[in-house]
Amino acid sequence: ARLFQIAALLSLLAVAIGLLWWTAVRVTPRVEQYRSASQGYTLEIPQRWQGSYRVEETATATVFLYQLPRGGEPQLVVAVEAVSPEEWAAVLDDPLRRTTSRELGQQGGMVYYAHWLANNPYRGSEARAYLTLVRGITEVLDSFKLDMAAADRQSSGGRVCIQVITPARNLATGEVKDFPTPCDVPQGWQVVSPELE
Repeated sequence: ARLFQIAALLSLLAVAIGLLWWTAVRVTPRVEQYRSASQGYTLEIPQRWQGSYRVEETATATVFLYQLPRGGEPQLVVAVEAVSPEEWAAVLDDPLRRTTSRELGQQGGMVYYAHWLANNPYRGSEARAYLTLVRGITEVLDSFKLDMAAADRQSSGGRVCIQVITPARNLATGEVKDFPTPCDVPQGWQVVSPELE
């Protein structure tokens, strides 16, 4: 009888551990947070994307590319861009671009939107691997969150400004001075390209 009680207790313990594992590993979504430093937003990237994508970021766009395991030309999975309301209106007026685009939010006079390819550019096993990423686009875009610091990186003209020291020359006096962002360069000053110095 004592042996039977120990076996029953061990069985219950095994079931409890199994339920905890199932909750932690299978039910709880596992994501990694991507933060765009230049545009001031975050996205949650699903774990199944890990090792299959790379990111290229500019001052106004973040491009997620499929990273082919055996080399070759990487293709767009999804891109997030900050554009003026007029540029966004042009996207909506274009029937082809409208069907592969989605508005994500607005801040500082800019519209943040995502766009992706209409067709799978690969064949065979690469096509299936690419689809694994594409099927997660909605999940990634649903996690889009703007942070308030993004507003500080935008000028009154609505440009998104990358946080980089920007040398500029006063056109009247020839004085060269460093500014915290390109948006902070005032009228009458010209941004100096490092190669030209």
